[in-house]
Amino acid sequence: MQERFDILKEEPPGEFLWLEAVPTVEVAAARIEVLAKNTTGRFIVFDQRLQATVPVPMRNAAAS
Repeated sequence: MQERFDILKEEPPGEFLWLEAVPTVEVAAARIEVLAKNTTGRFIVFDQRLQATVPVPMRNAAAS
C-alpha cells in the first residue's frame, strides 16, 4: 500500500519536522497517539494527493 499521508510535528512554532509517511488517516491517528505519549507538541497530517492538511479525529486531546 502506498504511503499517502505525511505526519509532521510543529517544532519550533511555525516550522514542521517530517516524521513519517503512512497509508491512511486512521493509521496516522494511531501513530500520533503513540507519538504524543512520548513528546509534547502539535502534530499535523498532510495529504500528498490533495496537497493539503487534513483533520484527524483523535481520542487523546493532548495530541492535537
